[in-house]
Amino acid sequence: GVLKADVVLFGEALPTGAMMKATKAVMASTVVLVVGSSLNVAPANMLPTMVKYRPFGKLVVLNLDTSGKEQADLFLQGEATVVLPKLVQRMKELMTWNKSK
Repeated sequence: GVLKADVVLFGEALPTGAMMKATKAVMASTVVLVVGSSLNVAPANMLPTMVKYRPFGKLVVLNLDTSGKEQADLFLQGEATVVLPKLVQRMKELMTWNKSK
């Protein structure tokens, strides 16, 4: 048979219920982190900015180029393999610091 990655390729339909499930997840979140997306392909490009409808909701975007910079509350530019480990480390430090207070 044909092997296919578990991704939706450009021009393919999203699986049934995927948008509703993703919308619920975003609306239950305080922070949405988008990594490596142009935020140009509908309907998925609408999801990240939905977090801003939540009280104190924030959108963090990490890209090689400036895609998503205008929508982001916090924009990080660089390679995900470099930036994400640093972001995780900093979050761990902040979480440890908050627990010690």
